[in-house]
Order: sequence, then structure tokens, then C-alpha cells
Amino acid sequence: MFEGEAPSDSPTVILPAGTHKPIIDLLYEAEIVKSKGEGRRLIQQGGVRVDGETVTDIEQLITAASDAEQIIQVGKRKFLRVVNPQ
Repeated sequence: MFEGEAPSDSPTVILPAGTHKPIIDLLYEAEIVKSKGEGRRLIQQGGVRVDGETVTDIEQLITAASDAEQIIQVGKRKFLRVVNPQ
């Protein structure tokens, strides 16, 4: 595994194509953060990335890509995969 890559055993969330979900809700429902407040704080401090890009908006929506998975990284060691069920 290279630095910044998600481990193969990281949690996965299935999000149908065209579906939008707030990033804070995804992190909370997948139990990556203990509360939505913790998720907001991590985003405000620059500790959350989506596909390598730092998230700056606590209202950011995640949309499932129809052909690829998205990787959400929280801190250095927590990862979440967002996939389309196809």
C-alpha cells in the first residue's frame, strides 16, 4: 500500500448513481466519526479529503460516480470507500 491509498479492508458505503448525500452524514453513518459535530470540526480543520482534495465546505455533497469509487480520507488512518452498486 502506498501512502494515501485506502486499505482494501476499509469500510464501504453503497450510493446509487445520481444520489447526493452530505459528507458529514456519510462519515457519521459509516461510524468514521463519533458525532456530526466531530465531522464538522475535522472538515473545518482540513482533516477530510475526497480523492486527495481537501474538503473545505461542511455542506459538501458526495455524489456516487457511475464508473469509479471515491475515497474519503479522515485524518491519516481512516478511510471510507463510496461505490455505485451497478
